Amino acid sequence: MRELLVYGGIFDFQAASFILNVERVPVNLGIKLRLNTPGGDPDAMWGMIAKFREFKGEKLTHVDGQAQSAGFFFLLFSQKNQALKQSTLMVHRATSFFEDEIPEVKEQVRKRNEDLREAFEAKIDIPEFEKIAGITVERLFDTDEEPIDVLMTAREGEQIGLIQEVIDLSPNELVSLNQSLIAAHATPVNIEEQKTDSPMTLQDLKTKHPEVYNEIFTEGKTAGIKFEQDRAGAWMQFVEVDPEAVRKGIESDDPPSMTVMSKMAIKAASATASVDDDADDDVEGETPDEKKARIEAKKKEDKKEIETSSQSELNTEETKKPDDKSSENGEKVSDFEAASRKVLNLSADKKN
Repeated sequence: MRELLVYGGIFDFQAASFILNVERVPVNLGIKLRLNTPGGDPDAMWGMIAKFREFKGEKLTHVDGQAQSAGFFFLLFSQKNQALKQSTLMVHRATSFFEDEIPEVKEQVRKRNEDLREAFEAKIDIPEFEKIAGITVERLFDTDEEPIDVLMTAREGEQIGLIQEVIDLSPNELVSLNQSLIAAHATPVNIEEQKTDSPMTLQDLKTKHPEVYNEIFTEGKTAGIKFEQDRAGAWMQFVEVDPEAVRKGIESDDPPSMTVMSKMAIKAASATASVDDDADDDVEGETPDEKKARIEAKKKEDKKEIETSSQSELNTEETKKPDDKSSENGEKVSDFEAASRKVLNLSADKKN
């Protein structure tokens, strides 16, 4: 099966990339969707789920750490769901910032929750869910009440029929998984403390088991290189939003946190809102039909820019070789340095 990732917050730029990636998967291969997300924009989620539902091949969803909020609803549209024992699930009704102020938005939220409830009830053992959650499904999706977060373990997800297989990893497997999750700027899973009567030191391992030591060293080195490539790449996703913050983030040696990604999303949304506001301004002598046509043309132009940008980014990722970066003068450089230089150049262009 072809693995696709939904890691970190769910926003429009990730949705565009996800939709293009699903389109490229041959039906005979099938899709294994790996989730580790706290949720995000419901509209972006619906676009991703719509494309996921369109795929005619086999679909398996696997929760690596968390499937919360918008991320939870992917599990309702998969043929089979797996989750690590350490994973967490969280569901609440869909919301909007302006649902209490704008009647049209309130109605849109109500209809959206009707759709979500229909999918929820088709997949879930309702009596078992209400027993675990302590609330009714009616209350969960009630748009006249404040949203309630219902947190569940993977085992509880299995009890309500949402999860078909709960996977219990060994401590070593969890360490390896966490390296992958950190590299993808996702939340690591909890590892329970393991006690042993005779702990082996690094020197013991090196002396008594040199083959194992060398294998671990090689894997660790490879994982470190991959981590740095993914870390820089994660920051680069936001370069169009705030190049200076991206430059500092890459220099900090840390992956972008959920707080950083949320702030970036707010900046991107604010920029989009500003453009939309400009499009809504009246133009002297313009008829209502002309104004409507102008706004529609602007929306199509914005959509085309997003699709073109996502396609270009994906094509670049497919053609570049991770270990063969070169600067303009032919000098070999690392992925991290190449990404850093790109950020610095973009930042300079912005200032000029």
